[in-house]
Amino acid sequence: MLKLAVDSCFDVAFWLLDRTLDDGEYLQPQKMHRLMFLSKAYYASARYDEKLMPASFIIGPEGPIEPTVFRAIERGRPMADTSSLEEHVEHVLDSVWRQFGSKSVERLTKS
Repeated sequence: MLKLAVDSCFDVAFWLLDRTLDDGEYLQPQKMHRLMFLSKAYYASARYDEKLMPASFIIGPEGPIEPTVFRAIERGRPMADTSSLEEHVEHVLDSVWRQFGSKSVERLTKS
């Protein structure tokens, strides 16, 4: 079984939400799911012996959706504890954010 870098997909989702707020922006739910999906893929390519998070994405016409996160945040940010992230995890998330954070949902879908 592969080692997990974070305990919950909420660790990644909340990191993205907080990063967006720090930049004074709003993160659309569809965009958050795409960035989570990209983060999972980038992490897997950088660290073959680990998974970023325990998440299963469903790919549909609207793009990748992580159903647990989708259900939990459909009415706003839920109250959930998160763990602090290790430096290498934050590095990957920060890299994904810098590369894709400014792109639109439509552009991310085409990537």
